[in-house]
Amino acid sequence: MTTSHRSFHRPLPSWTALSASRRSFTGKTPLPITAGDMNKPPISSSTKLDPTRDIIWSIEATKTLIETWGDKYKELNRGSLKQTHWQQVTDVVNLRHAGEFLCTDVQVKNRIDTVKKKYKKEKIRVLESAGKYVSKWPFFDFLDFLIGSPAPEEETGIPTCRRGRKMSFPANLEIPVGRRSKRSAPESEVFSGDRDVGRRKFEAMAEVAAKIMEEEEGEGGEGEIGKVAEAIEKFGERYERIEREKMDRMIELEKHKMKLAIDLNVQIMNYVSELRMKVDRNEEAGVVDNAKVPCGC
Repeated sequence: MTTSHRSFHRPLPSWTALSASRRSFTGKTPLPITAGDMNKPPISSSTKLDPTRDIIWSIEATKTLIETWGDKYKELNRGSLKQTHWQQVTDVVNLRHAGEFLCTDVQVKNRIDTVKKKYKKEKIRVLESAGKYVSKWPFFDFLDFLIGSPAPEEETGIPTCRRGRKMSFPANLEIPVGRRSKRSAPESEVFSGDRDVGRRKFEAMAEVAAKIMEEEEGEGGEGEIGKVAEAIEKFGERYERIEREKMDRMIELEKHKMKLAIDLNVQIMNYVSELRMKVDRNEEAGVVDNAKVPCGC
């Protein structure tokens, strides 16, 4: 007899099946890299690109970047991209938008981080509105599919885990704190268990108090039992209020953790950019010094 189980991951359809959702960006289905793209002038490896200069990312260029990064992210089973992968993504963006700008792998990483932060803010607004707010950001649905919390399937039996199979967690940020914040489930799911338990206890106490009050009224007087029922009812209301306040504090704590993770990631990103600039300056200074050394012929 086969035991049914619940999947821990949202089933991922083929990447081509997402073309319908990609049309929401510009109304057109994205085209793969063609021979015409490859015939464009290649980027010289000796060309010095300044990773600190500002690049104006258009919607079309951002769309190309997200799609290319998403392909690689899915190909790596939602794992972190290495330097070679980032360079491949950069090459594709530069090929398709060679007439607009030339970007480096550092600028591509920074753009992806910016897009992720924007997605986090939109996700928080959606969760806080309890479904009333619908994000109009064109990349929200696409990123929600890629890095959003997986939606659990309907449970048809006892949930089990396949033996020998490891659970994979998407590395949305390159720091452990960020990863935890990204993987955190929506507040409505995290605290739904506590809310249900508190509601059931309160309803049970209210039902007992109501029965006691009815019996007391039927007997035509208020005695000690009526006082006990009133005390139970007040206790239930106070208990529900405490549980609600505790849940609100936990939600605020999760929001604070997410904000700290974003700030820490920004600081690390700025530090890496500054360090890369210093390394580039030192390399350029070393090349100039070597050129001044006379040949010992």
